[in-house]
Amino acid sequence: MVRQVGGWLFDMRAAGWEVTVCVVDHADPRPLEILGAIVIELEQFLGSTFEEIRPYAVATAMDDYRDNPGIRDGVLRHLEQRNARVVLWGAREPTDLAGRLEAATHHLSVAGCAFKACALTATGAFDERVEATESFWVTDPDSWHRIGALRSSSNLVSCNDIQPSSE
Repeated sequence: MVRQVGGWLFDMRAAGWEVTVCVVDHADPRPLEILGAIVIELEQFLGSTFEEIRPYAVATAMDDYRDNPGIRDGVLRHLEQRNARVVLWGAREPTDLAGRLEAATHHLSVAGCAFKACALTATGAFDERVEATESFWVTDPDSWHRIGALRSSSNLVSCNDIQPSSE
């Protein structure tokens, strides 16, 4: 998650959104906490009702969507009831969601680059390069642009000089 959408998560948090990340293995939440995320167990989220947790968006990796029936059912529930936007990251759109998602790109802020680099270091990825953009699939891209959750290329910065440090 840090590698694929860490800068976007940070930029969302920096913009004032509450970012909650559901994990299966809660062993080391530090990389996600560096990005400003609240970390909870996936089962806690899947077992909640809409009244308990009302997300603006639900985001997951394509592999998790495909391989975990609980995640897939939750994503489909949000899509059907249109009570939350959906974000998926991975190489290509799942065939069962064809036409329901659109490709989107987020251009990281300078702070998003820096915090993603720190979070990558916390995962042990000391030499990983931080790219200036992150790509994913979203529902309703216009609403994402309206709230500033997808930064346009006019705000593009270079992340080339911001790399994880082994120190």
